[in-house]
Amino acid sequence: MRVAMLISKVTTPIFMGAVYFLILTPTGVVRRLVSRRALTHPAGEAGYWADRRTTPRSTLTRQF
Repeated sequence: MRVAMLISKVTTPIFMGAVYFLILTPTGVVRRLVSRRALTHPAGEAGYWADRRTTPRSTLTRQF
């Protein structure tokens, strides 16, 4: 078991580094080159933000 723990302490960072640099990094680069920004809305689209200043206070008295 001690040998297995030692081997896992060595191979796990190598495997995770390989996954990061061989799978996740190229995927991110391709997505940046091909697609638009994922968190921005198209021009003229308001999105999901709710403007709280337009809500009258009388609707907030009995919420539950």
